[in-house]
Amino acid sequence: MIVLVCGQRSHNPYLRVKRQEPEPIKKEESFEVELCKDKDAGEWFRLVAGDGDNCRDVIQCTSSDGSLACGDGNCIERGLFCNGEKDCSDGSDENTCELTKQGVVGLAPATTSTAIRPLSIHRLLSPSLFSLHSKNLFSIPSPPRRTFNHIWTKARVEANNFRSTKIKSSSKSVFTILDLEISGSQTRVRAAQGECPRLSGDNDNDPNRAPPCDPAVCVLPDCFCSEDGTTIPGDLPAKDVPQMITITFDDAINNNNIELYKEMFNGKRKNPNGCDIKATFFVSHKYSNYSAVQETHRKGHEIAVHSITKGHETASHLTTHNDDEQFWSNATVDDWAKEMAGTRIIVEKFANISDNSVVGVRAPYLRVGGNNQFTMMEEQAFLYDSTITAPLSNPPLWPYTMYFRMPHRCHGNLQHCPTRSHAVWEMVMNELDRREDPQFDEYLPGCAMVDSCSNILSGDQFYNFLNHNFDRHYEKNRAPLGLYFHAAWLKNNPEYLDAFLYWIDEILANHNDVYFVTMTQVIQWIQNPRTVTEVKNFEPWREKCSVEGKPSCWVPHSCKLTSKEIPGETINLQTCVRCPNNYPWLNDPTGDGFF
Repeated sequence: MIVLVCGQRSHNPYLRVKRQEPEPIKKEESFEVELCKDKDAGEWFRLVAGDGDNCRDVIQCTSSDGSLACGDGNCIERGLFCNGEKDCSDGSDENTCELTKQGVVGLAPATTSTAIRPLSIHRLLSPSLFSLHSKNLFSIPSPPRRTFNHIWTKARVEANNFRSTKIKSSSKSVFTILDLEISGSQTRVRAAQGECPRLSGDNDNDPNRAPPCDPAVCVLPDCFCSEDGTTIPGDLPAKDVPQMITITFDDAINNNNIELYKEMFNGKRKNPNGCDIKATFFVSHKYSNYSAVQETHRKGHEIAVHSITKGHETASHLTTHNDDEQFWSNATVDDWAKEMAGTRIIVEKFANISDNSVVGVRAPYLRVGGNNQFTMMEEQAFLYDSTITAPLSNPPLWPYTMYFRMPHRCHGNLQHCPTRSHAVWEMVMNELDRREDPQFDEYLPGCAMVDSCSNILSGDQFYNFLNHNFDRHYEKNRAPLGLYFHAAWLKNNPEYLDAFLYWIDEILANHNDVYFVTMTQVIQWIQNPRTVTEVKNFEPWREKCSVEGKPSCWVPHSCKLTSKEIPGETINLQTCVRCPNNYPWLNDPTGDGFF
């Protein structure tokens, strides 16, 4: 399918109205006008074949209208292309968005530079309270529609996607695709040596894709990006950067893991600023003890959301969409809102959290929900996601904002990464190196969740694993080291827990520049970078420094509840607040019975 730019064609589509006297049309522009005279807007044409390392120039016949044409010739809004829904009657607005997955090379033109206009600023109101009332923090206008030279390129070709692929590449494996011919099951690609301006990643076919990182436009505290994702915020020397470690736990907080958390976060393990070490808990709803969630939050840990339905099984033991990984990849904006914003409503009400601090999301099974997930996060004023995995790399990646394109490929089995610009931070999950002896062992794929590193079989192995991955971060660019767990892995393997606690104590004893902090605290530091010396008095890291006192309630209410949405089940809800009428669920998150 060829995507056409629709619009009313003028006598000369290349003249732009200016206040001053119009300049005469240049010779090459006259040639382009002649070439496009009898052509449809949006058609592409090669001009001159390059010599040596040069690439062929390609132009596009453009017009003043921002619509795009479907395969049947009808025009729709540009923004409806590659939005996950078939808006053209023939579905052609979505056909080219995922072509690379089907074995066809995806080609896309380089975009012109774009500017960002601040609409409202995402600033800290207090050490941990964010202003979350702006749906869009920035407006990124589309590139101006004009005549310009484009190079059709693709940075990466999966050779096994083709029956016949002929590519000549340079010693650096850099090539530019010049011709693509598809005939039945045969695909021929002709490429030239040398590198031309190109678009990398998996979103090249979305006409509304986010632009590549522009550090001149993307500036702190509101935006952060770098070309390869490894740049240190504030351009600080690595030796002056505090090494942040984020420990996270997924799923319900309840009697199965409360004692484990008490042992880990016992008030005796202190960061170099004298404050208790902190963690982030991505809470799923079913089976959560909300009095325990409330106490975890009171102690200064961060509570984030992990969905309502994950872990739910029907009475007949048939799993529902919550346990279908593909559901999360294809969920609608409304689906995501019910699951994630609904979880926040439940957590805030039944764990009595009223400080607007529930701002993080992690998708079940680490299944990224594409643009729909991130659109929901903007609309529902979530600050960050921590679902996207970056492949194992040295040095590792820093978190980034999603205004610009991701600095790494969409990693994982048939993942559905966002392609468009979103006012959301990505607390990217750097894969961990699971080799026992990285100097001699052959390459192994990394692992995102610690408990998915299947080659860890003993406490000693786990201890060495932790040290090696710590060194990868600490001795390079000091990007935050993420250690992501399910509590059962540590609880069911006491040897691993002992090794982990021993390692934490050793790190704290031997380093005065290492901090165990929450996800939000990492973002606070990135927005306002502080050196190792300055960070000891960094106010956002001193809030709820060491919390003493009694829990919110000694004996929570134990509510035996049912819901029309999950018939045949009576579920126990433990909370310090009044029992609701019904068990909270997707269409009734408050439990009041209002659908």
